[in-house]
Amino acid sequence: MIPVLDTFNFRGLTYESLSVPAFDGTPLHVERAGRPDGPVILLANGIGVRWYGFSPVFERLAPDACVLSWDYRGMGGSTPLAGDALGIPDQAADALAVLDALAPGKQVAALGWSMGVPVLVEAHRRDPERFSRLALVFGAPGLPFVHAFSPAIDRVIRGVLGTAVSSPLAPLVLQAALSRVEPIVREFLYRIRFAGRRTDPELFQRCVEGVLANRLEVYGRTLLGLCLHDGWDHLPEMRLPAWVAGGTADWVTPHPAMERTAALLPDATYHEIPGASHFGLLENHPGLLDNIAGFLLQ
Repeated sequence: MIPVLDTFNFRGLTYESLSVPAFDGTPLHVERAGRPDGPVILLANGIGVRWYGFSPVFERLAPDACVLSWDYRGMGGSTPLAGDALGIPDQAADALAVLDALAPGKQVAALGWSMGVPVLVEAHRRDPERFSRLALVFGAPGLPFVHAFSPAIDRVIRGVLGTAVSSPLAPLVLQAALSRVEPIVREFLYRIRFAGRRTDPELFQRCVEGVLANRLEVYGRTLLGLCLHDGWDHLPEMRLPAWVAGGTADWVTPHPAMERTAALLPDATYHEIPGASHFGLLENHPGLLDNIAGFLLQ
C-alpha cells in the first residue's frame, strides 16, 4: 500500500500526492484524483510539465475514473535523480513502475501529450498487455525535431544541446537568467505561437514556471534523449484502439506527423483540431476533452 503524502484541492477537484520508486530508486512523484474504484487512466505529460498541464483532463475524467499523472525523473517532485538514465526507454519504465505500484495487475487506458506520446509508445513496446487503449495527442512518437523542422536543423539542435549539457555552468547561468524574466519568457512563447492565446493563462503560467524550476541540465539531457529517440517502428505492432489528434496551429508537432502516426497504427482514428497549438489541451476547444474522455472510458 503506497501512502498518501499530501492532499490538496485545485479548481474544485481533490488531488492526492504519492511517491513510488523507479527501477533505479529515483522517487517518482504522482498526482492521483477521481474515483478510487474506477477504471485507471494514466496521463503522460509534456517534458518538464507537472499535473497542471493536464488539469482540464483530470477534471473531465475524475468523476468516472481513477486518474494518475507523474513527474518525469529528475523533475518536479521526482527528485533527486538516482542515476544518469534519462532516455525515453527509462521514462517508459517509470510509467510501468507507477502502474505496478498503484494499479497492480490492471489493464489501463492512457493519454500521452507531447513527450508523453513516445513514452507511452515505448511503455507499450515493453508491456503491450498493460494497455487497453491509447490516446496520443500533439506529440510525435519519435524524432520530434525532424518532423517539426528538418534533419539538418535536428542535427544542429542536438549539437547545441549536447554542448550545453556537457558544460557544468551553462545550465545554471541560463536557469538563473530565465527564472528572473519568466513573464517575458511566457510572452515570447505566445508570440512564437508555441502556445495559443486561447491557452488558460493560469495553467500556462504554472507550466512555464514549473519548467523553469527544474534543473536545466536534467531538462536538457531529457530533451536530448527525446530528440534521439525513434518509436515510429513500433506503431504497426500496437494492436489496440488508438485516438490520435493533431492541431492545425501546432508547429512543434505538425499535424501531418500526427496524421502519419494514425495511419501507421493498426486501429486508430485521426482527429484534426482546427486552430489548436501544442497546448491544445489547455485551449478549451469544443468537444476535444469530451471526445478524449469518451474514448478512454470505453
